[in-house]
Amino acid sequence: MITLIVVFTGGPGDPRKVAQQGVDMINSKDFAGLQPLACKKDQEDFQKMLDTFEGKSGEFDELKEFGVTDSDIQKLIDGMKIELQLGNVKDNGDNTATAKVTGNMSITADVEIMGQNLADLIPDQPIDEEFKLIVEDGSWKLC
Repeated sequence: MITLIVVFTGGPGDPRKVAQQGVDMINSKDFAGLQPLACKKDQEDFQKMLDTFEGKSGEFDELKEFGVTDSDIQKLIDGMKIELQLGNVKDNGDNTATAKVTGNMSITADVEIMGQNLADLIPDQPIDEEFKLIVEDGSWKLC
């Protein structure tokens, strides 16, 4: 009976669609949009990432010790450029999948810390990652 339901409802579909949604949201810095794509196990980690990129906590808070203001932190976040590309997506056939993601992250904001432009101090970050996906509640989720 369960097999028939999966066959007639199509199952979770292609994991590539969710992986691409994740890449598109990261590229556009729509971190809040990522939250519904996260598996239950990683919801807290996704929330921490969201808080960081909204300037609420995380690594950016450490800059305040050097006199960087909330306004400057927002400039840094706004000046962040993320360019990811989705590569091969492999459905492992066991309700898991992997997605190859490559790209670059750079900061172009004009924020000074101790007399130097912070963007000049932070080198471009090459990105070469593998997203893991699982089927949860009938849908692909980033995990």
